[in-house]
Amino acid sequence: MKKYLTIICLVIASFSFQVNASTLSWSTITGYGPILGSLQSGQNSPQDLFGIVTGLRIETNVLDDWTFNLHNSSQVRVSVSSLEANTGSLLYAVNLDGSPLAKSAGPADEAWSFDGILTAGSHTINILGIAISLESTSGYQVNVSAMNAVVPIPAVGWVFSFFLFYMFRNMPRRRGY
Repeated sequence: MKKYLTIICLVIASFSFQVNASTLSWSTITGYGPILGSLQSGQNSPQDLFGIVTGLRIETNVLDDWTFNLHNSSQVRVSVSSLEANTGSLLYAVNLDGSPLAKSAGPADEAWSFDGILTAGSHTINILGIAISLESTSGYQVNVSAMNAVVPIPAVGWVFSFFLFYMFRNMPRRRGY
């Protein structure tokens, strides 16, 4: 009996944490036109989205909105950057739900990021810039990731399980059984 109660207490303690895995999906991508370059977007996993625009021609204005759906409130990381092979674009503003994203430190770097908690719902990344390459090599990439957050169940579960463990561990033994 004592062995079974110990197992029950350990099971209660092990279920006192749960993982909250929020999922993401692209909703709409607006402002992009097929004559302006090529677009790829997709999902690496339920918590990871990507999008890439390549082949932008000279003096192509970038006025793109990438809208994604977050199915549960979660810690989210958003990054927008020029492509490594980029020889000519100037992204000058990136916003998330109307608020500017933080730009990386270097003056030549064209990378913006956000790392924070977003509520469940639809969120829009707005990208503004202009392509300046003669060889149609301008472009950028968008990455959105939802982090798995460990959500603790209240301490009552811990206290109750350790109380049961203590009570049945130190219970006086009956003779004759």
